Amino acid sequence: MTSSNHKRNALLCAFFVGACLLAALPFAEMGFIDDWSYIKTAQVFANTGHFVYNGWTAAMLGWQIPVAAFFIKLFGFSFTIARLSTLPAYMASAYLFYLILVRFGINAGNATFGTLLLLLSPVVLPLAFSFMSDVPGLFVVLLCVYLCQNAIAARTAAATIAWLCLAAATNVIGGSVRQIAWLGALAVIPGTAWLLRKRRGVLLAAAVFLVVSLISVLAMLHWFGKQPYTIGERLIKPHTTIHEWRHLADQFIRLILVVFFLLLPLSLAWLVGMMRRGKFAILRLLVYTAIWCAIYLVLFRHGTLRVWYLPWLPHVIESLGVADPAIPEMLGPRTLILGVPCKLALSLLTGISSFVLVDWLIAALWIRRSALPQNRDGQWTNILWLLGPLFVCYVLLLLPRALYIIMFDRYAIELVAIATVVLLKLYQENIARRLPAISVLALLTFSIFTIAATHDWFSLYRARVKATNDLTDSGIPRTAIQGGFDYDGWTEIEASGFINDSRIKIPANAYHEVVSPTDLAAECNYWFSDWTPSIHPKYFVVRNQLDCLDDTSYPAVSYRTWLPPFRRYIYIKQKK
Repeated sequence: MTSSNHKRNALLCAFFVGACLLAALPFAEMGFIDDWSYIKTAQVFANTGHFVYNGWTAAMLGWQIPVAAFFIKLFGFSFTIARLSTLPAYMASAYLFYLILVRFGINAGNATFGTLLLLLSPVVLPLAFSFMSDVPGLFVVLLCVYLCQNAIAARTAAATIAWLCLAAATNVIGGSVRQIAWLGALAVIPGTAWLLRKRRGVLLAAAVFLVVSLISVLAMLHWFGKQPYTIGERLIKPHTTIHEWRHLADQFIRLILVVFFLLLPLSLAWLVGMMRRGKFAILRLLVYTAIWCAIYLVLFRHGTLRVWYLPWLPHVIESLGVADPAIPEMLGPRTLILGVPCKLALSLLTGISSFVLVDWLIAALWIRRSALPQNRDGQWTNILWLLGPLFVCYVLLLLPRALYIIMFDRYAIELVAIATVVLLKLYQENIARRLPAISVLALLTFSIFTIAATHDWFSLYRARVKATNDLTDSGIPRTAIQGGFDYDGWTEIEASGFINDSRIKIPANAYHEVVSPTDLAAECNYWFSDWTPSIHPKYFVVRNQLDCLDDTSYPAVSYRTWLPPFRRYIYIKQKK
């Protein structure tokens, strides 16, 4: 297939994932996850031309803010307009990832599969029309890898250096959106330069690019650390306890399980391959099944089974109706789409397929040497030096988060992208040129569920907007309404200018301790109240009828969903 055909296919992938996203109707005029904080910074930038943070920002946000400000100036302010500015990055990520896969020697059909696997996954598509920085960060990393592939393909040393210079410049600027994206300049480009070290002047130029990039990154981090109402996270403490090391192991096991779950449509290909190998292979498969069943039986007997099946980590997958929230965005239990038997079955399938995949890799490495990558086209060397440093550095940067706090499932996005490249290449070279029908069917099922669940998630937000508007239209001030995390965050910023977070260091004494309301029952005492002291709730927008609150004259707000139950309700309650 010619280069123009591949670019056409990449464009088709980009428009297809964009259409799938818009088909979910991801529109709601209120904050979504953390993006209310980021959108406020964009709104202020559009009005003043200055970066102004508000006490809930650990990401620098960088170019995402002026781009959104341009959209706001062009079309006027709304949450939807601000989020619309992230759509090009999402579609461009599909375009780039397809071309990256092709340039690593993966055929067009498998490249299309891999692109859809990543961009329509349950952790990417729901975030793609938010103003979160995860998808723009992915775009920046993919752009750097793509430009480094151009450097490898360049025929002269001067062209190679020019491509690396462009990769470094765009990554330093682009990485400002999400600090971890700077791994392009700090890991991918040095790896590429070492791969191309025999080309005249490349190592010297790369060393200059690395030094300039590092200085630029440190300067931007210094600037960010001096901004009022920013939140810093300590990378490492002087002393680490045994409990924290156990926490790290716990978090990484969960992250690995999330990665394997997101790769399930692809790893099922190995499961099918094992079932075709004969009785001994099927016996091993039964052994793996028995091991996972035994693990879950032990967890059940110890009363910890609930926390060790899907979704493992908060909070995007669980928010699609898979589990009750680890960090509730509003009062009341969530309507669950997947029951425990379904989640257990998916968890077992994830575990079994991961064992089968590891079994194949071990056999390839130590038993069947002929199954090892032969590197006939040189692409395995390229994968090693472009994606290897990225993988190692990314995992290392996750260590502090896993040690002291909790990780989120969206941290798996870059790991899934790397694994997709490697697994597609391995399968194509060692098992078959085409993936089995079950992989395509699984991808289709995952995608349909993700689109429908994303629609239902935003439908909930639109119902919350309707419920809160019913209150404000009748004269109730926003500060008397508790509408949930995303709603209350915006209310607090509008009322006081910042979120009351104890981690704020500049200005000094900005944080002040809050005494939680004593006139509310424990189940109605919302966790975010300490961060929002300007809100003195008299009315509550909740998911369910709660005994700790009284009814009001306001009717319940109904909304339709694509997954059962097809009609759901939001309730407006008041203090007893």
